Amino acid sequence: MKTINQRVLNLEKIESMPYISSALAHEIRNPMTAVKGFLQLITSSDFNEEKKKEYALIAISEIDRAESILRDFLTCSKPHFNNLKNIDLCEEITKVLSTLQPLANLSMVQMFFSSYTDQFIQGEGSLVQRFLINLCKNAIEAMEKGGILSIRTWDDNEYLYMEIKDTGAGMSEEELLQLGKPFFTTKGEKGTGLGLMLTFSIVKNMEGVIEVTSELGIGTTFLLTFPVQK
Repeated sequence: MKTINQRVLNLEKIESMPYISSALAHEIRNPMTAVKGFLQLITSSDFNEEKKKEYALIAISEIDRAESILRDFLTCSKPHFNNLKNIDLCEEITKVLSTLQPLANLSMVQMFFSSYTDQFIQGEGSLVQRFLINLCKNAIEAMEKGGILSIRTWDDNEYLYMEIKDTGAGMSEEELLQLGKPFFTTKGEKGTGLGLMLTFSIVKNMEGVIEVTSELGIGTTFLLTFPVQK
């Protein structure tokens, strides 16, 4: 079993501007190339109006994708906590699991959540939901043949703990060491890696810590630790 702690992540991977600039350009270039191609097709007289409308909708979706990549990248660089308040973590987890239930059903994943007390963390609701969705969605997608996603929370006098555990494919030591690196993903062309980068950034700015434990063929566990809000 292999473990990585956020404290020992190589910060040079995140702060290396030449690498980040190159990776960002690559990610944006793909949807922009697609948009250009579809716009060229639309201007052709060889297609009927229905086909042109179809191509226009695809081009718009690619622009939305590029916008999403840029938004996540900017949020990763400096998460904005404009409305700090005590967030009911259990309530936010329940909302996220409800949102992801259709995806879990399609993936034959069972989801379980247990909490021992009411827990509150200080942050911004929208950003808390974003990192929760990122972690839970990644866990579901890691279980291609079905499995179990379990979440539990507990606390002591000083810290609040949240464990997100899946029974998916797991990660190698090399993959674990890449977590948090811009545009690193185990999803191939389906992912950009910005989701986890964003998650690490949000949690860090909430004075939290992430520890990741994984074993190939067994699954992955994310343990998040936050200061208790009294």
